[in-house]
Amino acid sequence: MIAALNGNYIGTLNLPFKADHKDGYIDLVIVKDSGFPLVKEVIQTEKIKETGKHAANLEHYKVKSFTVHTVHPMKIDMDGEVYAVTPAVCGVKKGHISFIGAT
Repeated sequence: MIAALNGNYIGTLNLPFKADHKDGYIDLVIVKDSGFPLVKEVIQTEKIKETGKHAANLEHYKVKSFTVHTVHPMKIDMDGEVYAVTPAVCGVKKGHISFIGAT
């Protein structure tokens, strides 16, 4: 599985790296193995953040864009919705979305 992220959480799950939604990069996470090995690494999230050493079952890259190729076309889930299929090129536009909020 791969996940393209622009924040420090997936739902309420705190991720084992620091992401900056303003840096113009996508945090690309490749999950190599799931099940108990992944659960163990999620439990050690704070230790991973402190040491800077990422988990054995996760690969983390900061990228401007990436391309996903699969043997057969596969649906791409974006925050619970399917908007695209593979192959696909994904990228980020720094400062592209403005938010209005109370201070």
